[in-house]
Amino acid sequence: MAEYEIETLYRDSRINRIFEGTNKINKILIAQTLLKNHVEPSEEEELEIGLNQREKQVLQLMKKLFHAAIESIKKNSLSELNKEQEIAAFLADLVIGIYRIESAVLRTEKSKLNTGEEKNRQKLNCTRVYTHEASQKLALTALNMINHFGDEGIFSRIASLLIMSSSENIVLVKRRIASIWERL
Repeated sequence: MAEYEIETLYRDSRINRIFEGTNKINKILIAQTLLKNHVEPSEEEELEIGLNQREKQVLQLMKKLFHAAIESIKKNSLSELNKEQEIAAFLADLVIGIYRIESAVLRTEKSKLNTGEEKNRQKLNCTRVYTHEASQKLALTALNMINHFGDEGIFSRIASLLIMSSSENIVLVKRRIASIWERL
């Protein structure tokens, strides 16, 4: 039995709608779980000086942003996340971003310890670029959420700090990454 092209398009469209709906439901569940089980952060950990210091600082700022967002949501009675899907998506994206950056930083550190700093220069560059781009994207979303939260306090200061956090020339780092691939 041969399928018509239009049947394939309709089927793919239905599958995409189901996937998008499931993704939104998962983000709401993540956000509700985070709000319900939120624990105040303990003392700030001291950052050791090393290769991933900038990335660790960005990670700390993102964690502060997360806690500030949770506090702002609770303070402004925006906890009904079924009605506040934008906030749920923001919280879920923020915690996923934190997880991804932390994972990249820790994997780079582990690799550096196992095989040395020089062999991991490329991984470090990739981690820097990813950390920069992910944190900038989330900080911009946070700044857009500030008006909705109605809270311009610490939340906006942390988001602004995140945007200004990278003092490194990311274009140059990307070129270093590309130059390695050009040689291969």
